[in-house]
Amino acid sequence: MRKLYEINHDLERLLDENATVVIDDENAVDIETGEVFSLTDRINALEIEKTEKIKGAAVYLDDLNQKRLALKQKIERFTKQLKALDGDIDGLTFFLLNATENQGFKDDDIELKVKTTQRCVFIDESAIPERFIKTETKIETKISKTEISKAIKNGEVVPGAKLELNYTLSVL
Repeated sequence: MRKLYEINHDLERLLDENATVVIDDENAVDIETGEVFSLTDRINALEIEKTEKIKGAAVYLDDLNQKRLALKQKIERFTKQLKALDGDIDGLTFFLLNATENQGFKDDDIELKVKTTQRCVFIDESAIPERFIKTETKIETKISKTEISKAIKNGEVVPGAKLELNYTLSVL
Protein backbone atom coordinates (compact mmCIF):
# COMPACT_ATOMS: atom_id res chain seq x y z
CA MET A 1 0.00 0.00 0.00
CA ARG A 2 1.38 3.38 -1.00
CA LYS A 3 2.15 6.08 1.50
CA LEU A 4 0.32 9.40 1.57
CA TYR A 5 3.43 11.39 0.67
CA GLU A 6 3.86 9.19 -2.44
CA ILE A 7 0.30 9.96 -3.55
CA ASN A 8 0.86 13.68 -2.93
CA HIS A 9 4.12 13.50 -4.90
CA ASP A 10 2.30 11.88 -7.87
CA LEU A 11 -0.39 14.59 -7.75
CA GLU A 12 2.25 17.33 -7.73
CA ARG A 13 4.08 15.64 -10.62
CA LEU A 14 0.89 15.50 -12.70
CA LEU A 15 0.46 19.24 -12.28
CA ASP A 16 4.16 20.01 -12.89
CA GLU A 17 4.71 21.50 -16.37
CA ASN A 18 8.23 20.04 -16.47
CA ALA A 19 6.97 16.47 -15.87
CA THR A 20 3.66 16.39 -17.76
CA VAL A 21 2.60 17.92 -21.06
CA VAL A 22 -1.12 18.47 -21.53
CA ILE A 23 -2.15 17.50 -25.09
CA ASP A 24 -5.80 18.55 -24.91
CA ASP A 25 -8.55 18.96 -22.31
CA GLU A 26 -8.49 15.23 -21.50
CA ASN A 27 -5.09 13.78 -22.31
CA ALA A 28 -1.55 14.35 -21.15
CA VAL A 29 1.89 12.84 -21.71
CA ASP A 30 4.41 11.88 -19.05
CA ILE A 31 7.65 13.46 -20.32
CA GLU A 32 9.84 10.92 -18.52
CA THR A 33 8.09 7.72 -19.71
CA GLY A 34 6.23 8.93 -22.80
CA GLU A 35 2.99 7.47 -21.48
CA VAL A 36 -0.23 9.04 -22.76
CA PHE A 37 -3.02 9.09 -20.18
CA SER A 38 -6.27 10.75 -19.23
CA LEU A 39 -5.28 13.59 -16.92
CA THR A 40 -8.74 13.81 -15.33
CA ASP A 41 -8.93 10.06 -14.69
CA ARG A 42 -5.42 9.96 -13.22
CA ILE A 43 -6.07 12.95 -10.91
CA ASN A 44 -9.43 11.48 -9.83
CA ALA A 45 -7.82 8.11 -9.10
CA LEU A 46 -5.08 9.73 -7.03
CA GLU A 47 -7.60 11.88 -5.14
CA ILE A 48 -9.69 8.77 -4.38
CA GLU A 49 -6.58 6.91 -3.22
CA LYS A 50 -5.59 9.89 -1.06
CA THR A 51 -9.10 10.12 0.42
CA GLU A 52 -9.10 6.39 1.24
CA LYS A 53 -5.66 6.68 2.85
CA ILE A 54 -6.80 9.62 4.99
CA LYS A 55 -9.99 7.81 6.01
CA GLY A 56 -7.98 4.71 6.91
CA ALA A 57 -5.59 6.74 9.02
CA ALA A 58 -8.51 8.49 10.73
CA VAL A 59 -10.18 5.15 11.55
CA TYR A 60 -6.87 3.85 12.89
CA LEU A 61 -6.40 7.00 14.99
CA ASP A 62 -9.91 6.58 16.40
CA ASP A 63 -9.11 2.94 17.23
CA LEU A 64 -5.90 3.99 19.01
CA ASN A 65 -7.81 6.63 21.00
CA GLN A 66 -10.41 4.03 22.02
CA LYS A 67 -7.67 1.61 23.13
CA ARG A 68 -5.97 4.42 25.06
CA LEU A 69 -9.22 5.32 26.80
CA ALA A 70 -9.89 1.68 27.69
CA LEU A 71 -6.37 1.30 29.12
CA LYS A 72 -6.72 4.53 31.07
CA GLN A 73 -9.98 3.27 32.59
CA LYS A 74 -8.34 -0.07 33.45
CA ILE A 75 -5.42 1.74 35.09
CA GLU A 76 -7.83 3.84 37.16
CA ARG A 77 -9.75 0.71 38.18
CA PHE A 78 -6.52 -1.16 39.00
CA THR A 79 -5.22 1.84 40.96
CA LYS A 80 -8.39 1.82 43.08
CA GLN A 81 -8.10 -1.95 43.58
CA LEU A 82 -4.42 -1.58 44.52
CA LYS A 83 -5.23 1.16 47.04
CA ALA A 84 -7.97 -1.03 48.56
CA LEU A 85 -5.59 -4.01 48.75
CA ASP A 86 -2.92 -1.84 50.38
CA GLY A 87 -5.49 -0.77 52.98
CA ASP A 88 -6.50 -4.40 53.61
CA ILE A 89 -2.85 -5.44 53.94
CA ASP A 90 -2.07 -2.57 56.32
CA GLY A 91 -5.13 -3.33 58.43
CA LEU A 92 -4.47 -7.07 58.62
CA THR A 93 -0.77 -6.49 59.36
CA PHE A 94 -1.71 -4.11 62.19
CA PHE A 95 -4.18 -6.70 63.51
CA LEU A 96 -1.60 -9.53 63.42
CA LEU A 97 1.12 -7.40 65.00
CA ASN A 98 -1.26 -6.48 67.83
CA ALA A 99 -2.54 -10.05 68.19
CA THR A 100 1.02 -11.35 68.51
CA GLU A 101 2.15 -8.37 70.62
CA ASN A 102 4.80 -7.65 67.96
CA GLN A 103 6.45 -10.99 68.77
CA GLY A 104 5.45 -13.04 65.74
CA PHE A 105 3.85 -16.46 65.70
CA LYS A 106 4.82 -20.01 64.86
CA ASP A 107 3.11 -23.35 64.68
CA ASP A 108 3.27 -26.42 62.42
CA ASP A 109 1.54 -24.70 59.49
CA ILE A 110 2.76 -21.12 59.43
CA GLU A 111 5.29 -18.74 60.89
CA LEU A 112 4.97 -14.98 61.28
CA LYS A 113 8.32 -13.32 61.77
CA VAL A 114 8.43 -9.73 63.02
CA LYS A 115 11.34 -7.54 62.01
CA THR A 116 11.87 -4.40 64.04
CA THR A 117 13.17 -1.28 62.31
CA GLN A 118 13.27 2.36 63.22
CA ARG A 119 12.14 5.38 61.27
CA CYS A 120 12.47 9.06 61.93
CA VAL A 121 9.20 10.86 62.70
CA PHE A 122 8.87 14.63 62.89
CA ILE A 123 7.08 15.91 65.96
CA ASP A 124 7.67 19.60 65.19
CA GLU A 125 9.51 20.43 61.95
CA SER A 126 10.08 24.02 63.01
CA ALA A 127 12.16 22.82 65.99
CA ILE A 128 14.61 20.80 63.85
CA PRO A 129 18.14 22.30 64.02
CA GLU A 130 19.40 24.07 60.90
CA ARG A 131 22.20 21.54 60.25
CA PHE A 132 19.62 18.85 59.37
CA ILE A 133 17.81 21.03 56.86
CA LYS A 134 18.99 20.62 53.28
CA THR A 135 18.32 23.13 50.54
CA GLU A 136 17.40 21.57 47.19
CA THR A 137 18.12 23.17 43.83
CA LYS A 138 14.44 24.06 43.54
CA ILE A 139 15.00 26.27 46.57
CA GLU A 140 12.95 23.96 48.72
CA THR A 141 14.15 22.97 52.14
CA LYS A 142 14.13 19.36 53.20
CA ILE A 143 14.94 17.88 56.55
CA SER A 144 17.31 14.93 56.42
CA LYS A 145 15.68 12.02 58.24
CA THR A 146 18.78 9.90 57.62
CA GLU A 147 21.12 12.34 59.35
CA ILE A 148 18.67 12.90 62.22
CA SER A 149 18.31 9.12 62.68
CA LYS A 150 22.10 8.72 62.80
CA ALA A 151 22.43 11.57 65.30
CA ILE A 152 19.74 10.15 67.61
CA LYS A 153 21.24 6.65 67.37
CA ASN A 154 24.57 8.18 68.40
CA GLY A 155 22.94 9.52 71.58
CA GLU A 156 22.25 13.06 70.45
CA VAL A 157 18.98 14.73 71.38
CA VAL A 158 17.45 16.35 68.28
CA PRO A 159 14.68 18.79 69.24
CA GLY A 160 11.53 18.16 67.22
CA ALA A 161 12.34 14.57 66.23
CA LYS A 162 12.45 11.10 67.75
CA LEU A 163 13.00 7.52 66.63
CA GLU A 164 9.88 5.40 66.46
CA LEU A 165 9.76 1.62 66.22
CA ASN A 166 8.36 0.34 62.93
CA TYR A 167 7.30 -3.27 62.33
CA THR A 168 7.17 -5.20 59.08
CA LEU A 169 5.67 -8.64 58.79
CA SER A 170 6.88 -11.53 56.62
CA VAL A 171 4.85 -14.67 56.04
CA LEU A 172 7.22 -17.63 55.75
